[in-house]
Amino acid sequence: MNSRLTVCRLTAFFAVFVCIGAAMAGQQTDKTAKRLALAKARLHNLLVAQPADPAPWREVLDDFLALASSPLADRALFLAGRTAEYQAERSPEMRAKAALLYQRLADRLPDSRLADDALFRLAELTLRHGDRRAAARLFTKLVVLFPDGDMAPHARRLLEQLRRTAQTEKRPFPPKQKVAVTDIRHGSTAYYSRVVIETAGPVRYTGDSLPPRGDRPQRLYLDLTPARLPPRLAGATPIGDGVLARVRAAQHDRDTVRVVLDVERLSDYAINTLQDPDRIVIDVWGKRPAAASKGERCATPPSLAEQLGHTGARRIIIDPGHGGRDPGAINRYGVQEKDITLRLAKRLAAYLERQQGYEVHLTRTCDTYIPLEERTAIANRLRGDIFVSLHVNAAASPRLAGIETYYLSLAETDDEKRAAAAENAAAEGTLSDIEAILRDLMLNSKITESARLATIVQRHLVHTLAERYPAVQDLGVKKAPFIVLIGAKMPAVLAEIGFLSNPVEARRLTDDQYLQAVATAIAQGVTAYAGTTAEQLGLAPPRRQRPPGAGG
Repeated sequence: MNSRLTVCRLTAFFAVFVCIGAAMAGQQTDKTAKRLALAKARLHNLLVAQPADPAPWREVLDDFLALASSPLADRALFLAGRTAEYQAERSPEMRAKAALLYQRLADRLPDSRLADDALFRLAELTLRHGDRRAAARLFTKLVVLFPDGDMAPHARRLLEQLRRTAQTEKRPFPPKQKVAVTDIRHGSTAYYSRVVIETAGPVRYTGDSLPPRGDRPQRLYLDLTPARLPPRLAGATPIGDGVLARVRAAQHDRDTVRVVLDVERLSDYAINTLQDPDRIVIDVWGKRPAAASKGERCATPPSLAEQLGHTGARRIIIDPGHGGRDPGAINRYGVQEKDITLRLAKRLAAYLERQQGYEVHLTRTCDTYIPLEERTAIANRLRGDIFVSLHVNAAASPRLAGIETYYLSLAETDDEKRAAAAENAAAEGTLSDIEAILRDLMLNSKITESARLATIVQRHLVHTLAERYPAVQDLGVKKAPFIVLIGAKMPAVLAEIGFLSNPVEARRLTDDQYLQAVATAIAQGVTAYAGTTAEQLGLAPPRRQRPPGAGG
């Protein structure tokens, strides 16, 4: 009886304690909110009065920072950043303080509704003070991390402006020497067209979109200078693919070649420059016709992740790395990467078609050379759902071994930079990251889905191979600016299935059973990814509510 009474008393005591604690916490939150409101009022007064003395600004900044560990930390940090930013032009110290506070909010409180606002303010602050490359990286990070946030459209718009500014910058070329245009070619599908302008050397260009006027359609034009156009390339080339009506080229004046794309339906476009040989690549996406019947409200199109959760990806594009005059890695016994990747690709395609029922296309089916940028163009034209590029690694040290899977992003580690340099050097070109890589990184926000696909494929590769072969090393999922992944309109990954420079792995890479095991693992990874829902992919985070009175 006494024990029961004791338990009841203890229960009652803890209940009272909890109630008192809750009441005290509520009072503390009310006090914090009042302190925050008072600091905001003081900031408002400063904005009206604009005192030159920095002391009152620092006092208000300290008021906000005093609340940086409170339940209202996100609002306090954001407003502290704004306070410092208002003084950024007068004080380099305050500019650095603003940047630090915005970065702190974005990094430590990523679930806050103000996280994307802070990242946007940091990017704009960086851009205003002349560092366009760092600003582009921050805008890209915002779009990738917060694709549905209210600041994402503004970040995309400023990224586009940065891209166009980069296009007009000078590239080194011999002065007063006209560069010949050597070829103009195109490829297209129902909603996508690519036009490639090859030149005999580097050439400066400007370009823009012109609205329709009278009988003249909407146009994209590029002026190349100093350049000359051979008579065989002058005139109009009809296309009529639903996106572009035709491509026209002419010698506009003595030093300028003008190329005009007459547009039928334009949704978006991108212009990239490549080298060795020099060329300008113009990707144009057309508008898809609305599918809703009359009287229906058009719903927001589902993301690819949502589509995968309901209908599954059905069209897989497999890219056997290298080919033709580009052998890829070669070991001391003359084994070439291009042969291994083609054999693997055919096995992977057969497994996906026979065992999983996918529609599969290869970017090459024989020993032929295909430029890297053309491979994603093929995937786009075929409207693939998933793109997998197959490669074999190599290193100076024969000790290095293992499996790794990449997705498109900016390389951070030395290993990632080495891998990107090795694969890109074997191709026809390199890209300016401001002009192309950052643009394509956030194109349709496929980076998150690609990272998830890479993670699943890597996991299946390591697990399957470790069951059959000893000492399989998991080198992990990595990111790098591989040209072969740039421009893909679907989740895209690059798998490095072993080191041709390692004696053990070199023997495996020439063994049919090993290649079949690799093909099975990649196919199972693709199938596992295609069967996941948006929530499982981590692409559908819970909606974050903006705190009332947050400002900004």
